[in-house]
Amino acid sequence: MDSTQQRQGHEQQQGQGQQEQGQQRRELRHKIGQKFVIGFSGTEITPELREAIETYHFGNIILFRENLVSDQQTRKLCRDLTSLITEVTGEAPIISIDQEGGMVTRLADDSLNIPGQMALAAAGRPELVRRMNEMNGRMLLDIGFTMNLSPVLDVNTEPDNPVIGNRSFGDSPEQVGRFGLAAIDGMRQAGVLASAKHFPGHGNTKVDSHIGLPVVESDRETLDQVELKPFRLAVTAGVDAIMTTHILFPALEPEKIPATMSRRIMTGLLRDEFRYDGLIISDCMEMEAIATHYGTVNGVLHAFGAGVDLVFISHTIETAVAAFEATLAAYESSELSLSELDDSCARIRSAKAALPHPSPLSEADFVGFRKEIKEAVAETFCLREGDAAKTQFEAFRSALASLLEDTFVLGPLPYRATNVSNVEQDQVSFADDLAGLLGCRGLVTSIDGHDVDEVVAEAQNASAIILGTYNLHVYDGQKRQLEAILKLGKPVLVVTLRNPYDLMYVPVETAALSIFEYTPKSIGALADLLKGQRVPGGRMPVAIPERAL
Repeated sequence: MDSTQQRQGHEQQQGQGQQEQGQQRRELRHKIGQKFVIGFSGTEITPELREAIETYHFGNIILFRENLVSDQQTRKLCRDLTSLITEVTGEAPIISIDQEGGMVTRLADDSLNIPGQMALAAAGRPELVRRMNEMNGRMLLDIGFTMNLSPVLDVNTEPDNPVIGNRSFGDSPEQVGRFGLAAIDGMRQAGVLASAKHFPGHGNTKVDSHIGLPVVESDRETLDQVELKPFRLAVTAGVDAIMTTHILFPALEPEKIPATMSRRIMTGLLRDEFRYDGLIISDCMEMEAIATHYGTVNGVLHAFGAGVDLVFISHTIETAVAAFEATLAAYESSELSLSELDDSCARIRSAKAALPHPSPLSEADFVGFRKEIKEAVAETFCLREGDAAKTQFEAFRSALASLLEDTFVLGPLPYRATNVSNVEQDQVSFADDLAGLLGCRGLVTSIDGHDVDEVVAEAQNASAIILGTYNLHVYDGQKRQLEAILKLGKPVLVVTLRNPYDLMYVPVETAALSIFEYTPKSIGALADLLKGQRVPGGRMPVAIPERAL
């Protein structure tokens, strides 16, 4: 063979090698893209999103209220996203949403929303939880979603928890586990992937991980008996996905890194000890607990190294691109394990293989769902424990019948108590809406109670007062407002509109009712109850601490 032939052969081998390397790199990029769940701004596919999907093969999407205008628009958006991602990657996307019910609902205003978890727990029936979540899943599947980031399995043992509270099924691990399994079963019946959250548990914190870095100081024995118990049950039940939390657990991870980034917790505890073989997914990596303290891109690398299958970068495409590039470099340099990447992608493919096709619902289905939800809400309202609470409520309701014309409804507007809430919170007013339904007067009050003198002056001539509270247990101004109203000597009913822990500041001789969520359907059901058309049928799902004042 002459030198020319040798050179040609060498060049041919080099070309084949380069082709193989190029193919391997394309395959690697594809696998990495499957491990991302990204969000974006807009109500349709934007040029920026299209370019990111085509370039980086991002394989999964999360949508929020800002993306959703109506059911019709959402269906089209989900169809378009599914078509684009399937065409580019060859695999259908997981399209996810936080649709827990109650205060955490992302669907548009023309959708139906089930009651939240603590409200359903107050009804006391696992079958109701299962049915509500089956309906929820069927509605999501009808629109085009394939994963619901629910249920919350956090045991809310901290009354001042700023982010969980009424999103939890209660403060008992047994109760949370029982209702959590019912919720998972309901979504499984509907065909939607369920995701238990926030592992290992976000119920015993006073810091919101959206805006800070919480620490749970409990020892391992306590964690086993409380926080971890519902998640063990979910693993046994074969839950599709488990979402991590960005919290420090010194008893589980001695290094100062949150659970999401901890291999001891994600792989050592969840995979090896619990024997969990489903998807491990992260909470949003743009939350301040990660972004401020570790950096989102660095956090993503550590999450993948810890054993997380899917990372959520829920808002910023540029951040997702930067994390992708860093991840690609980490796999190419063997900083991250290629064999673990293959195992993770196999789990993702397995989950996607089980994704159902959209299942259209009829108008009759929605009529039936609407009726069932209305009936469910009536079961969730609850009084404090004991016969005295019932007597006080009945006395107020009896007096209201003759005093209604001069009754005064007071209460603040809802606000974004945590970043998990939707940005827009001004579509409902307890004071105005309930007053309109009852045919009496209403006054919107401030959250911080700075208008207490004005409120008292307005309420002087009222014959009876219905006072709504919204996280009064963390607002001294609302406490002062309550005390001033009670001093007027009028018949008063206090209605806690979110967390029932407000009751610790309501004197035991005052009529009080917990409705758990500030929504139009709850206010409507409350009006029916006050008119004598319903009775409060729930039982308090958490212990109310002794009054702090």
